[in-house]
Amino acid sequence: MFRGHSVTEQKTIPLVQPTVAPWSEVAADLEAAWNNPQVTVGQNGARFEAAVCERLGVDNAVMVSSCTAGLMIGLQALELSGEVIIPPFTWTSTGLALLWNGLTPALADITPGRYTLDPESVEAAITEKTTAIMPVTVFGTPPDVDALADIAERHGLKLLYDSAQGLGSTIDGRAVGNFGDAEVFSMSPTKVATAMEGGVITTNNNALAGRLRQMRDYGKSTDGSGNIELMGLSARQSELHAVTANHSLRKLDECIESRERLVALYRRNLKGLKGIYFQELPPSCRSTWNYFTIFVRSHEAGVDCETLKKALAHRAIQSKRYFYPAIHHQTVFGELRERYHGKLPVAEQASNEGLALPLYSHMSEADVLCVCAAVKELLT
Repeated sequence: MFRGHSVTEQKTIPLVQPTVAPWSEVAADLEAAWNNPQVTVGQNGARFEAAVCERLGVDNAVMVSSCTAGLMIGLQALELSGEVIIPPFTWTSTGLALLWNGLTPALADITPGRYTLDPESVEAAITEKTTAIMPVTVFGTPPDVDALADIAERHGLKLLYDSAQGLGSTIDGRAVGNFGDAEVFSMSPTKVATAMEGGVITTNNNALAGRLRQMRDYGKSTDGSGNIELMGLSARQSELHAVTANHSLRKLDECIESRERLVALYRRNLKGLKGIYFQELPPSCRSTWNYFTIFVRSHEAGVDCETLKKALAHRAIQSKRYFYPAIHHQTVFGELRERYHGKLPVAEQASNEGLALPLYSHMSEADVLCVCAAVKELLT
């Protein structure tokens, strides 16, 4: 059906690549960390936490080994039970963190276009078993935080944000990281700011921050006795990762600005293609553009998402169906399929149609134009 170059005839354009500081800029700090006997939760981690607090305007930042670990201890620290409302259009960690805590995922649909948790659907999903809401920042676009805060307050619910892709996003000039009881960010290799692997939790609740610091270190007591006071994990972050995180955070604005230019280039070149839709970013929000995802409506485009993905791969262009499959269609979540299949139409459609195209902060405009040319040729 499609024609074009095979993967052996040209370079591969990757879906993502971490953008890291030049070796010459990090070598001295890495060497110092390597030679310091304090190899974890040391001065570099403390510097990173302080830098996050200063950038976001939050009182506390707790560096952890991954966003998933952060979500796990965040839920545990909030002492939740019963059901927690999440969107089905998210990465699996959102739901897995609930399962690890013995909590039940309750699914609410997402807002068309914005693709974040729909406040009206959240309100309808609340039952006597609901104890919290866990919204998600999708591809860098934050959810409707004011509406969700209002719902949480009226119903007496905790609010923990899975902001994995949102470090650097803003709402009405307010930095993501300031909302709810806490927010959890990822610094994995696919994120705009990266520690290679890692995460960070932000909160303006000092008592909660103290519990989180204990929990990332097995739940140890603060008196040095070795007693385990809280249910925790080994979720500490190494000093080598913290060095990488510090250098990456300094370049965050530069990276976001680069992505904004590249996304604008994508949109200009793909605009008007039949059956291709973009995520809608509210005027009040700034996105990190952690991913650039198009939504392929097969009945209009004449081709479905999976076929387009395979055709791009034949042209040595990586892409990814994202987020796919939806949470309730994943085997690990068992009975959720029977409970929710067909009842979350916006999320199911988004999951079936979403295709992330290559995007990373140091990507060339020429490569963006190459991807656009391939998509246009395949769809026209």
